Amino acid sequence: MDAASLYLVGRKLATLAERAMAAPEGVPDEPSVEHLVLRAVAERLVLRAVIERPGLTASDLVTQLSIAQSRISQVIAELERKGFVRRFPDADDRRKQRIEATVHYKETVEQRMTRSVEEAIEPLLTHATARERARVLAALELVHDLVLRAGEQDEDGPEAPEKKPPRRG
Repeated sequence: MDAASLYLVGRKLATLAERAMAAPEGVPDEPSVEHLVLRAVAERLVLRAVIERPGLTASDLVTQLSIAQSRISQVIAELERKGFVRRFPDADDRRKQRIEATVHYKETVEQRMTRSVEEAIEPLLTHATARERARVLAALELVHDLVLRAGEQDEDGPEAPEKKPPRRG
């Protein structure tokens, strides 16, 4: 797992916490520092995705990154304006727009996004034993895998399991 994957795990956990602490109905939420930072991180996640899989569509990015369609559209437009990505029509369906990173930007993003998780969380691990480090990294890998699996479901979260009628007998 790398720094971008760690962000995805953290974002999912932050989303769950925000839902739990949502303002009561009718009380406006104020933008947080986290919200302001998310824009830059979302850009990096999109760039990484289109570097790894050139030709993704906005819908592909929504599914892969678990980021809302409206946010993905804003991020793509901003990255295109900055010259980091370009859109091009799908060869089979001209209505679809595919996205790829510009050659100039690929190397820069790849260097930044592939930091190891251990390197990214080093400040938290300064007093950890080798065993504790291994346990933390294994736990983050597990959470990351669970977040990826959850991302395959719709954005509202996992569907409620079907209730089976009670067994008689």
